[in-house]
Amino acid sequence: MRPAGLTITAERTARGYIAHCRALELSCEGATEDEARRNLVGAITALYGPPAAEVDLRPPPPLRVKQVDVRLHE
Repeated sequence: MRPAGLTITAERTARGYIAHCRALELSCEGATEDEARRNLVGAITALYGPPAAEVDLRPPPPLRVKQVDVRLHE
């Protein structure tokens, strides 16, 4: 997978910072500008990066059912 050069902008808000990637129409918040940018890079990687692990889509094996007799005290 090759790296993609994306432009990320950040702006100050009353509650911190918002980082924007206009090319992907994504935004993330953070307490600092650096945190907002890191959050955005993390979101982009989660959405467009390689899968974290292969997902096994096979159906599970059938349940094994057995009836048992149990004596209960009355």
